[in-house]
Amino acid sequence: MKSRKKLIASIGFLIGLLVYPIVSMLYIGSYILGILAGLIMGFLFAFQYSLFPAWLSENIATSVRYSYIAFSINLGVAFSSFAPYIVTALGLAFHNPVTGTAVFDITAAIIGGIAALLSPPDKVGMELQ
Repeated sequence: MKSRKKLIASIGFLIGLLVYPIVSMLYIGSYILGILAGLIMGFLFAFQYSLFPAWLSENIATSVRYSYIAFSINLGVAFSSFAPYIVTALGLAFHNPVTGTAVFDITAAIIGGIAALLSPPDKVGMELQ
C-alpha cells in the first residue's frame, strides 16, 4: 500500500501539471469543455480530499485531534480567501487571466506537495496515540 502522504503529494503535483490546460478549457467558452474541466478537477480534488481526514488524524494525539484538524482546515480556508485577489492581480500583471490563474495554482500545488512530502511518516497499521 502506498503511503497517504505520497498519494496526496502526487495528486497535488498532478493538479499543478494539469491546471493550465484545464483553466484554458474554461476560457475557450465551450459549455462542454467547461463541464469536462469541472469534472476533471472535481475528480482530482475529491480523490485528494478523501485522504486528508485520515492523514491529519494519524499525525496528532487523540487529546487534541479534533482541534488540530479543525484548525488545519480553517487555516487553509482563511489563507485561500485571498486567492481571488491574488489571481486577479497576477492576471493583470501577466495581461492574461489564464496565466495568472495557472501561476497561482501551480505555485500552490508545489507548496502543498512539498508540505505533504515533508510531513511525518504515515502510521498505517500502527496503534494511534
